[in-house]
This record gives sequence, C-alpha cells and structure tokens, in this order.
Amino acid sequence: MQYGGTITKPFGTGPFPAVLLITGSGQQNRDEELFGHKPFAVIADYLTKKGYLVLRVDDRGIGQTTGEIKNATSKDFANDALVGLDYLKALPEVDKGKLGLLGHSEGGMIAEMIAAQRNDLSFVVLLAAPGEKVIDLMAHQNGAILQTAGVPKHFIESYLSLYKPLALALTSSTSESAAKAAANTIVNNWLKKTPKEVVSATTGIRDKKSREAFIQAFQKGIGTPWFSYFLHYDPAAYVKKISASVLALNGNRDIQVLAGPNLAGLNALLQKSKTRHFDVVELSGLNHLFQRCTQCTVAEYGQLEETISPSVLETIGTWLEKNVK
Repeated sequence: MQYGGTITKPFGTGPFPAVLLITGSGQQNRDEELFGHKPFAVIADYLTKKGYLVLRVDDRGIGQTTGEIKNATSKDFANDALVGLDYLKALPEVDKGKLGLLGHSEGGMIAEMIAAQRNDLSFVVLLAAPGEKVIDLMAHQNGAILQTAGVPKHFIESYLSLYKPLALALTSSTSESAAKAAANTIVNNWLKKTPKEVVSATTGIRDKKSREAFIQAFQKGIGTPWFSYFLHYDPAAYVKKISASVLALNGNRDIQVLAGPNLAGLNALLQKSKTRHFDVVELSGLNHLFQRCTQCTVAEYGQLEETISPSVLETIGTWLEKNVK
C-alpha cells in the first residue's frame, strides 16, 4: 500500500512530542473533511503551534492512499494507523517518549485498539469514542435521531426492541438466505405485537411490499464486513489494557455517540485499566463534530460556520501541557 499524508512540525530542531490523527467512519481525506469542514486541519494547526509534530493521513482509497476498501474493516484501518505510528516513531525529530494518538468517533475506537497493544504510547485523546458495546451505541444513536425527528419516546423504545436483534441477526448469519430467514422471523414477530401507528412511524412498513423494502434496506445498510466488525466491537476488550494517559471528550448534544453512556463506560473501563492518569470530560452544547450547535441534528453539521469549538482545542491543549512531560 501507499499512504498519503501531511506532517506539520513546530519551528526548531526538536525532538518534538508527536501525535497521529485518526479519522472517523467513512472514507475521509487527511483533514477529516466532512460537510465542508476540515476539523483535522484545524486540530493539526493548533497542536503544531503548541509544539507537537502532527501526522494526518488520507484514509485508504481516498486522496493519495491506496488499498482495498470493499472488504476492509476497522481492524484493517487500525493496521493502516499502525503504519503511520511507526513512521512517526522513526522520524529523528520525534521524541520517542512523547508519542500519542488522537482519534475521532471510529478513529477513537481504532485508537483504543492500538493503545491496547502498544506500550510505547505516552498519551491518547479520544473524541466521541465508544465506551459501550457498539450494538448498544448504535441503538442509542438510532433512538436519539428518531427523538430529534419528533418520534414519541414509547414508539422509539418499541423500535429499538426490533433494531438490536435484527442488526445482530443480519451481521451474524453465515449466509444471505439464513440472514433473510432470520430477519423475516424477527420482523414478523415484532409486527404481531406492535401497534400499526408505531410500525408506520418508525419503519414505514404498511404492507407486505413495504415490509420487504424495509428488510432489504436494513440489510443493505449493515450488510458489509465493515459494519459486521464494527457492530460487534466491545471497548471493554481493549480499554482495560491501555497504559498511556487518556483524555476522553464528548459533547453533551452528540446524537451519534451519546455522551452519557459512552463517557460513563469509558470512565468505568479506564478505572480498571493500566493507565496511571485519565480524564473523562463532557462538554456542554457540542455535537458529534464538536461544533457549538443549535438544533444539534446531523443535517445541521454543514450549516454551522464553526468547524470545531475553540473550547475543545483549549481543553486538549491544557490537558497535554499537564500530562505529556
């Protein structure tokens, strides 16, 4: 494989503390460009001015990075990040005792995976990273998105009783026919016990044709090797093994990785980990991209002028000053 990236380094000869930035879900360039925003370009600029050498890399299949994407999973992306980490470590300008990771969303998950197996890391910054099983994270995400759309709470609770078993069945089945059979059974059993108004509001199912369309769309949405690996991820298997110092941040208006359960989960896991220092911080008024939001929906990301709240950068910078010595 070939990797394309950008290194920014402070003035001077070093050696400098160094950090690798790891993007979230979906194929993004080295700036983690999303909805017209380039958060990693902003973070890299801030950290470089703080004295850190920063490496940010295009995801596989994007920009100047090659590699197969169709069957790739988070494990493959973690291997890609390890290449970047080893490249950083080999640079003469890098202080080998002050090496770290900063990961956003799935990038935070990948940072957890890497930090669990590397004892040469000094620090890890987790931005909206999973602290609960991803199947639970996705259920909470779906519930939060439905809630922002105005769907009543008891409708949502009913839908989530369908979502979790259906998602697990479709990502665990050994064949397409077995997956379809399991999906039909789960959906039919749910339909029998669920009021029509709940069914219509949460799934759009009205008849046999729309039921088939719902199952096909659901299966298409999660029927990839990446989603199967992602959905079965449990941070408990990794976070407990981390020995580096950890800063975990989440916005309290995040509807994709909810702050409450994920920060609580990370706090509990980090208490049982090998790390000697960690901080878990909930930031008020911020969404999944750490923008100060108004409606705090996914659709609003691209409507907001702010790329990332200065309070996030300041929180990271202050923490690094105290914990990377």
